[in-house]
Amino acid sequence: MDRSIHLGDDSEDRCHKLEALDEALQEEIDAALDSYTRGDHWPRPIDPQTNELLRMRLLAALTFVLQHIESEETDSPVTLPYPPMGPMDLTRWLTIDWWYLHGRLSYAQDRA
Repeated sequence: MDRSIHLGDDSEDRCHKLEALDEALQEEIDAALDSYTRGDHWPRPIDPQTNELLRMRLLAALTFVLQHIESEETDSPVTLPYPPMGPMDLTRWLTIDWWYLHGRLSYAQDRA
């Protein structure tokens, strides 16, 4: 898979196609993220399709954080205070737990 993959024309279609692609590599991706966020090294080598799906998860997580998490350095209006967890725990939660609940759809909607 490359970055020019066409997931669909509307967010629902993109979300369904992304879900199908993601499910095929779910165990490998979750294991890589779980291992990394628990302090192990990033797994190598990663095939291009797995790497692209990891990139999508990380991009969705970053977008969520930038849109919703309050920064102590700014006075910008936000909806959520910074969560009471370390950065690696937050990364794990966003790229695994949140991803399955809301992340795929969020990614699909942001790519409209």
